[in-house]
Amino acid sequence: MLGLKGFLVLLKLMLLVMIITAAGYVSTAGEDCWNTLIILNGDSPLPTRTVDGVETLVPPTTVKKKLARKNELKARAIEKRFGGNKESKKVHKTLLKQQYENFNGKSLEGLDQIYDRLQKLISQLEIHGETISQEDVNLKLLRSLPSEWKTHTLI
Repeated sequence: MLGLKGFLVLLKLMLLVMIITAAGYVSTAGEDCWNTLIILNGDSPLPTRTVDGVETLVPPTTVKKKLARKNELKARAIEKRFGGNKESKKVHKTLLKQQYENFNGKSLEGLDQIYDRLQKLISQLEIHGETISQEDVNLKLLRSLPSEWKTHTLI
């Protein structure tokens, strides 16, 4: 069941389709027209304003406002992906340390795949300020190899 907001968005899309159809763009532009509409609206909900208990859509009116909204959404996405507070970074660092300590190669993996996984883990630890000596990395790699490789290595 659509709420008022969903109904208004659907109504807006229907109106745009009628305008585009009347202009003759649907037959010539086809899917590109829809892609443009989707890109312009973005993934986030449109801003709304409540007046006397009725919610109305408030689209950005100027290019500056549209650009500011786009930049704000990007900043939130970057913060969500890479940011976090000190406590969450500390927890993530602890989890990475545990993954490093418990690192083991899988018998179905090749040597290059095991090395790549270990190197990715070490890179993430370095981003969080942890340094691991090359000797420790080498020993970790050799000790983490599956039992099939034990005949080829001396630890």
